Amino acid sequence: MLVLPIINKDRILNVEVRLKNIKKLDNQNIDTSKYTESNIYVGLYDFNNSSYNEKNLDSYNITLFIRNSGILKKNKFIVTTKSYDKNICDFYEISYPNNKISDGFDRLYGEVINDIRNKNINEEKGHYLDFKRMGITDVLNIENINKLEEISLNHNSNYSRAIKEANLMPLLDILKFIDMLELNVIEGTSLKVSDYNRIANKFIKLNTKDTKSIYSYYNIASNNKEIYSLISRLYYIINNRSMEWINNPKTKIKENKNG
Repeated sequence: MLVLPIINKDRILNVEVRLKNIKKLDNQNIDTSKYTESNIYVGLYDFNNSSYNEKNLDSYNITLFIRNSGILKKNKFIVTTKSYDKNICDFYEISYPNNKISDGFDRLYGEVINDIRNKNINEEKGHYLDFKRMGITDVLNIENINKLEEISLNHNSNYSRAIKEANLMPLLDILKFIDMLELNVIEGTSLKVSDYNRIANKFIKLNTKDTKSIYSYYNIASNNKEIYSLISRLYYIINNRSMEWINNPKTKIKENKNG
């Protein structure tokens, strides 16, 4: 399970991130002998036996494998999970990714695919997602957002042309990218920032691995708030309305143009 910790006002939320519109296949309609667990299949190629599957795996390699292996036929590919119940695994059919935005966004996409690949029904484990560590600020940054906002305010008649000339088209593709992802708050896991601070302060003097983990968790949540605010501002500039990306069972999380 891919978990996005994020600060929202006075709370830290833990949000599950997953792909929309993926199809779980019926094992009875598949020749399972042709597949192995925890793998990715694009046409005749499989990830585990490819040169992309390096020892210290960068999730960017996963997207690179999918793009390069499906270059002639951009259709769908299959991801298998870890095996369970007498070596049976689940099969998911996934649509080919959108056009490349940047290495950072390809890394983020690969992280989501890898989460499916490592899924274990018998023992589901959470894995924190840090937007900033993915490197998506290579395109999604305050400088580019400011340029786009200036164009939206001053180039009404030649809006699209001005965006192209400023090399900002990838920003528009980001909105298509986030539309592929579904974000749902994990019930019963939110934490007040004040409660976090109280707990963290008790660990300062210990200076153990747990202390570092606690502070790392908060840093990830803070990073994600910063990136989410940029995406929210981008969404507002393009659509002139607030973004509602994170689904909360109790309330909708809205962001205005100022994040």
